[in-house]
Amino acid sequence: MLTNGHMRVRAAVRGLIVLLVSPLVGPSVAAAQEEIFAARRSKVYHIRLCSAAKNISAENRVRFKSEKEAVSEGRRLCKSCARLVEREAEAAEKAKSDGANTPADDAEARRRTTKDGRAEKDEGAPESPGAPVPSAGDAIKPSQPDRSQADEPEIETLSARVKEVVAGGTIVLESGEHVRLWGVGCPRSGQMDGEAAASFLAKRVKGRKVQLSWHRGEDGTSPRDALGRLVASVSYGSDKSDLASALLLEGLAWVDRGQPCPRRAEYLNREDDAAWSQRGVWKRLSGAAGRREAVVGKHTHQYHAPDCPHVAHLIEPATITLNEARGRRLSPCEFWRDAK
Repeated sequence: MLTNGHMRVRAAVRGLIVLLVSPLVGPSVAAAQEEIFAARRSKVYHIRLCSAAKNISAENRVRFKSEKEAVSEGRRLCKSCARLVEREAEAAEKAKSDGANTPADDAEARRRTTKDGRAEKDEGAPESPGAPVPSAGDAIKPSQPDRSQADEPEIETLSARVKEVVAGGTIVLESGEHVRLWGVGCPRSGQMDGEAAASFLAKRVKGRKVQLSWHRGEDGTSPRDALGRLVASVSYGSDKSDLASALLLEGLAWVDRGQPCPRRAEYLNREDDAAWSQRGVWKRLSGAAGRREAVVGKHTHQYHAPDCPHVAHLIEPATITLNEARGRRLSPCEFWRDAK
């Protein structure tokens, strides 16, 4: 009969085995150790604590016994989680190709070390011809700087108070500076949910201090759009929540596909969650409003009114309904105005 002491020893040994074996077998075992969960209204499930999963509250979390169970409920694997698993697999493969030592290799190396600290010679191993032997007088060359880091754009930060919020995803600072949220677009005045988006922003940041960050250009200038607005990421609150991410999750903004952004993967996950749940700009409209004609072109991410001046420049234009455009995750053209 096992005593409590024996049981504790066996549990400790099992934990040690998991730690030693996990790096050797790759991401499949690591994934099995992870909790499989999802947000209640989301159509995706998570196997890693990715950027999207971190914001799922405990009361909004649904757990699954296996990925098969999550799939059977109509959910699919989160894209960020899939990328994390892929990176883990690549890292494991790289470590294997680089000849990284396993725990067994390290144990063998310790066994082959003599008491005076010198390693034993492997008689079966051939000598390395021409291998340089370092001497006490050899100078140690300083390591070369990582040029890739030197080429990264410099990040500029600013803490400022918000004076006003304008429809179209624009916030106005006390200094008079107009700021557009980096990586996303918002409905404008006259477009459905334009006022809701402005109200959402005002409730969270108007009259409060926010933190802005952006990448300075090679010429030292700050990034600005065609209207002269500063393009920056904006965080607010004690937990430094990302303002654009919060908008996307509520369906009150869409990812700007034409603008590179370091948080693109996170933003796409937020948009995906809102689109699956048909929140905000992704909600299907009933009656004539949903059947309203919209014109789209090949390789475009926007839809236009039939009389929009942009239609003349579209490649292979086609007419679809507004509900179809929303189902395709297209955003409205700047000239689009909702029917009254």
